[in-house]
Amino acid sequence: MRKIIDAHMHLPYHVEGLQNKKEHLLMQLENYGITYGIVISDSLLKSDIGSLTECVELFEDTDRVLVAGGISPLIDYANQLRLLEKYIVERKIVAIKLFCGHEKFYLNDCRLMSVYDIAARYCVPIVFHSGWENAKYAEPDIVQKVSRQYGNINFICCHLNYPKVTECVQELRNCQNVYFDLSSIADDNSIAMKFCELLSQQIHEMPERFLFGSDYESCDIKEHIDFIDKLRISDIEKERISLNAKRLYRLDIMEDL
Repeated sequence: MRKIIDAHMHLPYHVEGLQNKKEHLLMQLENYGITYGIVISDSLLKSDIGSLTECVELFEDTDRVLVAGGISPLIDYANQLRLLEKYIVERKIVAIKLFCGHEKFYLNDCRLMSVYDIAARYCVPIVFHSGWENAKYAEPDIVQKVSRQYGNINFICCHLNYPKVTECVQELRNCQNVYFDLSSIADDNSIAMKFCELLSQQIHEMPERFLFGSDYESCDIKEHIDFIDKLRISDIEKERISLNAKRLYRLDIMEDL
């Protein structure tokens, strides 16, 4: 059985209470054979999926779950920047998440320069939302410009600008510091199967650029594992997708992987 890092998870919003949310998520790791999970906090100060501080404190005693910290230039920005940097220095978060589209700011918003400075200083990746009805905030042409401007930062494109997956991969494949998070790709199986041939080819050509993610709880973990198994790629390439997060997120705690 291959080891899997689920690089895109959230606390379950339908469960009441932070401790119950934590226990429910850990149970999902066990149920689906997920070795490690990366939980993404919200940028909101109060949220059903946990704020930055709530997620950090909730998983401090759990090696199997790491945290990516959400931040927004629209919400208590100066204070959240200080907190974000503090947690990065303390190695309590492994990445920074930007909710472009969920919130009305573009990936190239000049206010994000402070976030990018922190990412570059501490060598942590920027994870950003893309796709759906608010895709304009992180369109591939914007991603191209930002990734070239900040060539010393790794950018992880969540959802591959779903459902415009083909255009996203084709336009960004030459941006060597842009990676692709497969979360939500299996949200609708009838649509997901249309991407099998494309993703099989692209993963075969650049297996180091793709990460496994489920977007739990919005999406189903098993459906995403099953989708990877349907791709026409080797077992070695499937293993690489499952573990690429170790390198990108600098997860040196996982010596067993």
